[in-house]
Amino acid sequence: MERRSLEWERAPRACRFALLALAAAAFLGACDARQPVAQGGAAALSRNLAHARAVEIHVEEDEAAEALRRLAALERARSGRDVRVLVQSPGDPDAARIVVGTPRSGVAATLAARAGFALRPTDTPGFRVADLDHDAPEDAARATFEDPDRPGLPVTLWLGNDLARLVPQIEDAIPRASPSFATWRGGDPVLRGPLAARGGVVPGEIERLGIARLALRGAV
Repeated sequence: MERRSLEWERAPRACRFALLALAAAAFLGACDARQPVAQGGAAALSRNLAHARAVEIHVEEDEAAEALRRLAALERARSGRDVRVLVQSPGDPDAARIVVGTPRSGVAATLAARAGFALRPTDTPGFRVADLDHDAPEDAARATFEDPDRPGLPVTLWLGNDLARLVPQIEDAIPRASPSFATWRGGDPVLRGPLAARGGVVPGEIERLGIARLALRGAV
């Protein structure tokens, strides 16, 4: 140990600085490494999100892009984060995704199925969460879980039967990290609960907000 200390003291100062820089870079690289959910659990999604290069809002339909760009601009001004809107683009694999679409949108439909939502046939709009149908144009859902295309990062899905009604319901352009879901019918919240880290509704932990609200109304 003493010999190593002497060798360090004898080393040229420039060499010592270079070694320290390499050690710091290795440490930062280890901190920024994306931890798989299989190793770190749901908490890994939050840690990985903190190091995500950017936030991307993905949509397949051009008509929704302009309103989403306004939402992204508000979030950039609020947080200073790089928030982009992409239309039918694969994007940056190191960015966290927010995906907006309907049951007829390819990527959104795939993610909805992974979240545990049952989709209707393509000629019949609507989806089912737990045992509750969401058929109306204004019905919507939000779900967050591990992105199957970007392992280790969370994806937040906004799903609705009608894009023109869905986009105004989107609260913000903030990517979530906690695996969870929420649904709305007629603009009112009706279901919420946790998801498995890789997607999938947890049946015994669903909170039925709509039923509670109706019970309260009946008691008045």
